[in-house]
Amino acid sequence: MKFKFPLQKVLEHRKIKENLAQKDFQEAMMLLNEENDRLAQMEQHKTGAHMQAGAFASQGGDPRSSSFADS
Repeated sequence: MKFKFPLQKVLEHRKIKENLAQKDFQEAMMLLNEENDRLAQMEQHKTGAHMQAGAFASQGGDPRSSSFADS
């Protein structure tokens, strides 16, 4: 005679909930990584803009009066 766990349905339900929670966690981690990458890109753009403005200012120019502002 095969042994049958009396709470087999509860065990299965628990495993299903655990798998769904793991899936949700993985999706959240993927979104977090995407947002961290986006933030890093934004920080790089900001640093580049600061360096460009500094270089322009060191050449004696006013970054607010660039040729783009005239058009």
